[in-house]
Order: sequence, then C-alpha cells, then structure tokens
Amino acid sequence: MTVDQHRLAPLFLLFCVVACVTGCLLLLRPPAPLDASVGPGKFSAVRAREHLRVIASAPHSSGTSAHAKVREYIVAYCRHMGLDTKVMEGTGLRAVGAYVNAGHSRNVMAVLPGTDRNRKSILVMGHYDSQPNTPGAADNGAAVAAMMESIRALKHHGPLKNDVVFLFTDLEEVGLLGAESFRAQYGTIEDIGLVLNFESRGNSGAAFTFEVSPDNGWLIGEFAKAVEYPYANSLAYEIYKRMPNDSDFTMFRDLKAPGLNSAFIDGYSHYHSMTDSPENIDLGSVQHHGSLMLGMLLHFGHRTLVQGTQGDRIFFNPVGSWLLSYPYAWDLPFLLLSIGLFLTALGMGLFHGRLQPKQLFIGAGLFLSSIMVALLFAWLLRFIILWAYPHYSNFYNHNFYNAGDYLPAFLGCCLLGLGIVFHRAIRYCEPESLSLGAFALMVPLAIVLKSTLGTGAFIVYVPMVFFSAVYLIYFLSGIQWEKDPWLYGIGQALALLPALGLWITFVVNLFIVFSLALPYAAVFFILLFFPLLIPLMAMLAQLHHYSFSFVALFFLGAGLLLGQYHAAPTRERPLQVALMYAVDHDAQRALWVCSDAYLPPWARAHVAPDERRPFGMFGTNDVHKAWLGEAEMKPYTIGHVEVLRDSLTAQGRFVDIVLFPAAGTLSLDLRFSHTVRLRAINERFLASTDKGMPLRQLRYSGIPRKGRRSLQLQWVVEKNAVPTITLIERSLGIPEEYFRETMPENIVHGTGLKSNSLQVKRILKW
Repeated sequence: MTVDQHRLAPLFLLFCVVACVTGCLLLLRPPAPLDASVGPGKFSAVRAREHLRVIASAPHSSGTSAHAKVREYIVAYCRHMGLDTKVMEGTGLRAVGAYVNAGHSRNVMAVLPGTDRNRKSILVMGHYDSQPNTPGAADNGAAVAAMMESIRALKHHGPLKNDVVFLFTDLEEVGLLGAESFRAQYGTIEDIGLVLNFESRGNSGAAFTFEVSPDNGWLIGEFAKAVEYPYANSLAYEIYKRMPNDSDFTMFRDLKAPGLNSAFIDGYSHYHSMTDSPENIDLGSVQHHGSLMLGMLLHFGHRTLVQGTQGDRIFFNPVGSWLLSYPYAWDLPFLLLSIGLFLTALGMGLFHGRLQPKQLFIGAGLFLSSIMVALLFAWLLRFIILWAYPHYSNFYNHNFYNAGDYLPAFLGCCLLGLGIVFHRAIRYCEPESLSLGAFALMVPLAIVLKSTLGTGAFIVYVPMVFFSAVYLIYFLSGIQWEKDPWLYGIGQALALLPALGLWITFVVNLFIVFSLALPYAAVFFILLFFPLLIPLMAMLAQLHHYSFSFVALFFLGAGLLLGQYHAAPTRERPLQVALMYAVDHDAQRALWVCSDAYLPPWARAHVAPDERRPFGMFGTNDVHKAWLGEAEMKPYTIGHVEVLRDSLTAQGRFVDIVLFPAAGTLSLDLRFSHTVRLRAINERFLASTDKGMPLRQLRYSGIPRKGRRSLQLQWVVEKNAVPTITLIERSLGIPEEYFRETMPENIVHGTGLKSNSLQVKRILKW
C-alpha cells in the first residue's frame, strides 16, 4: 500500500511545531535544585531553604516584631561568617509633588572585603521586609536566603579582589525607602562598580534578568560568560523601561555603574499573599537566584569593573538559556539585510510565477482581518471567563492560581480566528502568496519597533531572515508542495522554529505578567505567528477541510476544561479577601470596609452586599468605592502628639511636632487640609530654604517599636493659618473576636494595607 506523502508531511510539520513549543516551555524552567550534599563551594537551594524557613516563618512588614527577628537573624549570620556587618538606621523619603512617602529604615550592610581595597565594589541587594499579609518566602525571602547561602559559598572560594557589599534593604515594599536611605547615608556611593539586585513577582519559574544598565556592551558580554542559565533579552528591557514599575535597583540607575536586575515571575497568584510560604516556593527558582548571584560574584569579583563601555548590545535567548548578543551598531544593518532578503524572495517569487500580486494583497488584507477577529474572540473569551468566575477579580490582574491554564484557550481562540478568515482563501489562492503577503506587514512593524524600542526590533527581523531564506530557496530550487511535500514540510519547519524559539517566551511571560487583566499582550505575539501558519493550514486541509479549526477548538476546549478543573477556591488555593476595620475616632463610628470586587459569604456577613459605595471616611483624597457595613465599636488605642515648637516669624508660622503612635502601629497617614510647606522629617531637611516644599499628604512607615521618638515633623504655614491634619494610624491584624464569623479555611486575608488592618482616623488642629 502506498503512503500518501501529502498526508504525512503536514502531520510531520504539526509534530515539529508541537515538539518545538514543548521544548521551549521545558527550557524555560529553572535549573534543578542542588541538595546539601554538594561541595561547599556550590550554591545549594536546599541549604538556602533552611534560612528561608526562618525568614518567611511569618509576615514581617517593616516595624513589626517579626521584622526585627528577621533582621537579627541576618545580622547574626553575617557576623558569624566574618563579614563587617552593621545596621544602618535612617529616614528614607521620596517626594512626588505634594505627596511625601517616608519611613524609618533599618538596612543591614555586610561587607566581604577583597584583597585590593582600591578597586570599586560590587553591591548585591535584596530586601528583607515583606508586605503586611504574606510570609514573603519568594518576595523577597528567596533573595535574602540566596545572599546568605552565597556568602557561605564564597568563603570556600577564597578572597575576591573586589569588595562585595551585601545590602539587605528595608522598606522596599512601601516605596524603596531603604534603598533611598542607603544612598543618602553611604558616603562612598561613587565607589560602587556593579549593582546586582534580586526580586520576585511570584513563587516559581526561571529567574529572568529583565533590567540592565544603559551602555551595557561590556556587562552583557561578561554576564553571558559568568553564569550557566542567563535568561535575558533587550526587548524585555525596553518594555520594562516604559512601565511604571520600580525596584530597589531604581535607586541606583543614575550611578552610571553597570547593573543587572533579576526576578522570577511565575506563580503570580502567590505574590504578596499568605500562600507565599516556604512550603509553596519552587526550590528551582531559589537555585536559579543563587546560580546567577554566585556565578556573577565569582566572575566579576576578580575583574576590573568597567563603567559605560562598548555601547549597548542586542541580546536574547534563541534557544533555552543560550544568550546571543551583538553590538547595537549591527542592528540597523541586520534590519536592512532582513528586509532586503524578504524583498528579494518576494521578487524571485513574482519572477518565477510562484506569487500572484493580487493574492499578495489578499493575504495582507486577510491577515489584518484575522487579527481583528482573533482580538474579538480573545475579548469575548476574557469576558466569559471573568463573568463565570468573578472571584478571580480579588487577585492581582485577575490572576487566580489556574490563570496559566487559560493560555491554551486564548491560543485556540486566536487560531480559530485565523482559520475562519483564511478558510476559503486557501482553497482558491496560492498559500505562498497569502503567506508572503501577510508577512509583508512585518516589514513596517520591524521599522516601527526599531524607531520606538531601540534594541527590540530583533524580535521581528530575526524570524524574517529565516522565513525569507526558506522561500528564496523554494523559488530558486523549484521546491513545491505538490512535487516535494517532505522537502517543503522541512522548509516550513525551518521557517517556523526560529520564530517559535523567540516568540513563545514572550507569549508565556507576558501572559504571566498581565494574565486575564490584559491577555492581549500575549495575544499580540500569538498574532505574529499567523503569516507563518498559513501554509500549515493549507497542508492540513489535505487531511480535512476543517483540520486547522479542529486543532484550534482542541486548544480552546482544553484550556477551558483545565481552567474549570482548578477554578474553585480550596484550602491549598485560598481566595483572597481584603477586609479592614475602620474607626472614625471623633465621630465614634466604626465600619467594615471591603475593597474587593467579589464578596464571598464570609465577607457578606460583615458588609452590606447591595452595592459598592464611595468610602470617604479617611478624607477626600481616599475616596474609592467599597463594600461597607456598620461595625460594633470595639476597643482600640491611639497615640499622642507633642508640640516642640510653635512660633511666628517674619517668614511664617513654624511648627515642630513629634508623633508617638500607639503600640503596634504599622504606618501613619497624614493629610493636610491647608497649604503646608514641609521642612524636615526626623531632622532630614527636604529643601535648602526655610520655605520648604508643599505638602498635602505624608505616609510614614517602619515605625520604631520602642525607645525613641517615632516621627518628628517640621513645617511652616502662613501667618494666622490653622493647619488641620487628618491622622490615620494603621495597625496590622484585626482581633479574631471582632469578626462576625470565623474565616473559612479556603479564604486568606488579601494583599495590601487595606486588608486585615485596624485603621483609626482623627482630626488634629493647632
């Protein structure tokens, strides 16, 4: 019996695509964790886990007793390892307009001295404070534990030439205040020659180096040599630069020192959650943190740290962790080469009669139409999922624990849009003309990326080179689907695989980052595959006219079924609920406030579930819609205020006060109803003149537990003005007896300051 090659070839190509996607996903995983039996000079995630169990044994926001215990543990360990260790206390502050964010920071600095003290030092950073309602095993206990395990491993390698400054920063979670305080205090900041920061945004996945310093040519080249698993690309760096996100690394970007910022981001539903515990963290992610950290310290620790040389580089992972890089100066020639190669293939196809001009335009038009249909399907899918499972909205970006299960569904609905639009066209037009006509739109896209994202255009022109080369070979050699199905199928695989290697990473990572809140970022990279899939669709039509649509429906159905299977909150995957107890001290009124969109029965027992209403108890600056319910007045404590100075001068009325919050206060909010010009916080002056800076709102965190003044403010107002302050004292933890019902096992307190907190508002006047 003769086997029809036209039926086997498309199956072979489909197998190649599935195998490549599977391989790409497997290669995105972090390295396997090494156990405690490995040599003392190696990093072991299992050894680091012992530190993690102490660090993340409980939530440890700055200023809490648990926070102090973590700090004492870090200090004791660093001193035991022989490092010059000290706690740097100070006031960190950042001002944006009339809003000031400040706090009392307690950074831990441990210095591992090098043999050449005249060299620049390496700064390694990870913050040791957590969000209020999370043990913080991944964010950022993993970095702290990796730093401690790296210190131990470095001691077995002998001294480095460069000093290494291990900085365990404080108050990162409330606004990078520990890093800002360190910059203000550290006298030799210009001697820092390399900055390495480690973070997380989930509890699993590979550690991705998502941010690098400008003028990074030397750094990227050395980074690729230094570590075993360097996951990074310059497009991610360009995207991150344009996002409103910060980390401690932000405080050091203007030093002009080389720097790298790395984080793992999978498991986003655990971010800032009570489920971010040592039991739930992926030890492979901890191993990757440590592999990067120790590898870079051993490599850069003996090298002269060079600042700003060799310009920027284009860099990306073509396959797995292989980091390819080349000078930025080559970018434009490569872009022009790829466009020239594509135009050459287009011309040869027209010359040999393989391409039809009219059908090229049809392909381009249908590609645009398929994009619109696919986006519509993606929007409908998102709408249906969030309508069917409203509890997803209680998580960042609607990212419930099963969010990743829906990625196949979005892939399926996109492929379905492609199949519907091109179904008839592939029967009456040449698939090659449709494919190249659609791919022609990549040329202006590459030019736009080059002009807007600088080092990010490679994401289009690299696949364009392989795609164009395959079709050029087709046209020059006469390879056709009808005559040579196997050679044709192999060519299609070669055209697809480079694009899969590059774009799958973005499809997966962007879906992790934006999830169901904005799945269109990942969908955009799925849409880029459409021109390359048109020949596959035509080849599969040899088996059945609707084969491609069947594949699309399979992915759509599989994703929805997976999502449904893991949709219900359980003890292992609990629902987050943000409920706080708010008190108006002057009116002697208490409210339950839930800021979540979805109310489970437990929360409904505390608030009126009829509608979300504006919550303005804390002042007009904090009006937001929430579920509200009258609460029984329960005991609470408040602090007191002392006036140190209240005097009139020619410049205005000068007021100095000291606030002594109640025991257990986590943070303070002060909102000023009159124009106040702030001069100093804890004797740290904000401006060089007596007039100070305008102040409307101040948030102060990291309040000392005892033995010192908590917050001293100096400000000036106009003569005869009466400054009125709305003071909100915020403590963490609502006593269990305050709740009307016991919290079920499948619910945990939500993220942020508006969850599991007792907040008391009062008005102060002078």
